[in-house]
Amino acid sequence: MTFTRTRTALVAAVLGFAATLAACGGVTVEGSGTATESATTSVARESATTGSSEAGAGSEASRSSSSPRASGGGSNPAPRDQPAEEVSELPEFTVERTPAELDFLDGLRAGGVNVDGVEDQMIAAANTVCRSREEGVDNFTLDAIAGQLIAQGRTDVAEDQGATITELIRSTAERAYC
Repeated sequence: MTFTRTRTALVAAVLGFAATLAACGGVTVEGSGTATESATTSVARESATTGSSEAGAGSEASRSSSSPRASGGGSNPAPRDQPAEEVSELPEFTVERTPAELDFLDGLRAGGVNVDGVEDQMIAAANTVCRSREEGVDNFTLDAIAGQLIAQGRTDVAEDQGATITELIRSTAERAYC
């Protein structure tokens, strides 16, 4: 009898789960098709309108030549859709840095740290130096950052000399920002 109850409960659970999936899947996977039909219909209407307006263009030409848009005196011409273009390569992206940021990054480079690609993270670390100094608390983040720089091979300093990188970040940030 226990086996029958278990089997019945299992069948009911599977059917309930299947019904839930079927209810969710029907709405998200299948569409009504009206968006495609209306887009096609509107394109067909535009084509028909364009064709008929070209036929009466002679009488309209005299009226439209006095309008500001037709004579080029309008403020903004109507935007036109254009086909998509394939992007062959990504554009160069450069970040404009403040003099303080450049000074800080140059100081780290002069200290033997390769900051290429992690400039924003290093600037954020410098901001934590100033914030902890203002609040009068110790900044333990710099030790972790120094360790990461050493582990990533961004400096030639040995792991047991990590305090050197910590002090470099701290002193350079204080000089540039604080």
